Amino acid sequence: MFAIIDAIALPRNRFKRFFGRFDRSLGVSAEEIPDFKVSALSVNIAGFSDEKERLTEKRYIAAAELILGSGITEVIYPEGLAHSRIFHESGLRLPDRKKLLTGAAGLIAEKCLEETKGGAVSIFATRASSDLDRAVRYLAPRVGKLSICLRSGGEGYCESLRFDYGLSVNMTAEVACTADFYIIYQPPAAELKVTKRPRALVLCEEYTNEGLTAVEDVLVDTADPYEKFNGYDRQTLLTALYGAGAIKNEDIRVEEIIYCPPTKPCV
Repeated sequence: MFAIIDAIALPRNRFKRFFGRFDRSLGVSAEEIPDFKVSALSVNIAGFSDEKERLTEKRYIAAAELILGSGITEVIYPEGLAHSRIFHESGLRLPDRKKLLTGAAGLIAEKCLEETKGGAVSIFATRASSDLDRAVRYLAPRVGKLSICLRSGGEGYCESLRFDYGLSVNMTAEVACTADFYIIYQPPAAELKVTKRPRALVLCEEYTNEGLTAVEDVLVDTADPYEKFNGYDRQTLLTALYGAGAIKNEDIRVEEIIYCPPTKPCV
């Protein structure tokens, strides 16, 4: 669940100036959004455009307390929203982009292989996981060569893939080093010595390798324009929807991959 915040600055006339303290449109209000397949909260912060800074900040603090009190920790707000720092100081945060990158790893690998005309993918992880399995089963019928290097449980997992897909899965790091694209959930057990400068989706902060061109971010889109929320950053909105389970891999397409510049660490 997440919250979408909107701020409304009302013009003050003489009538509003006199009766403002009784105006129920002022302050903080919240209601559930019916537009999504999951629960989401719409929070409105309304105040006069010329009111004192202290009063405006009190409204934002009240909004943050209301959101946290609803058990929500992720928020979306319009770009350039004043006082948005209050949300972060209160413990709220923007949707976790890593959830989308991790969950859509297979789609990202496929998009990269289209760009580079490559056909080999290597995956490194400590053990099999639901995210890894989702990527593997998406890529298995789509790539020419797939290497999976797991620190534990690898043989049994790869045997199940051979049974399901008739796929010969490589498990040696030597073969893995010749891939066109890497998905790294956890660092390889040994140093990864690549022979060219392949591209990689690195999903663990503790791993660096200057021989890889790392994915920094991706731009995704969906068929649904969500026109009602045009005032919000679309990537942030889709990240929230993906993290909440309102959209899945079959609902999104990877439009563009953004890579780290060569001088930036591969993390």
